[in-house]
Amino acid sequence: MIFREKENGNNGWCSILYTATWGYGWDFMLDAGQALIDIDWKTGLDEVAWSQIAQTAPIDITDEVKKCGGRLRDVEDLKTEHGVLTLAGRSSIMGVNFQIDFYSQTQLVRVFIPEDYIKEHGSHVLDNYMNSIEIKAYCTSTERRVREEIKG
Repeated sequence: MIFREKENGNNGWCSILYTATWGYGWDFMLDAGQALIDIDWKTGLDEVAWSQIAQTAPIDITDEVKKCGGRLRDVEDLKTEHGVLTLAGRSSIMGVNFQIDFYSQTQLVRVFIPEDYIKEHGSHVLDNYMNSIEIKAYCTSTERRVREEIKG
């Protein structure tokens, strides 16, 4: 992912805007969210929500995700495409709480993170992390498509 900018902070939090390498849709969002859960937030997942479009009230589905063992594709609410997917939690890799928003049919990804963490580590502290999530999401998507083709 390409770092675009650190946006103004609010109440001790700031946002960092990234652009994915390619435009993406719902499948990528679920794969990227699943990568976050599987690789980093197994015990630190605090929230999963969706909304139809940006700037609308999110629908919290955290309990449903946890009931499905953290498997996003098993959650009934996520079987239909939505405009925004939000995940929040404590990163065991980065050692900080943050929220990430994926916006369907765009290339935009926004991360909300404590301002103090960015002041201490710099605006680009998440660059490699975000690249890893994007790569994992594309690999998962490719693997799923190949398996479907093999099945027939």
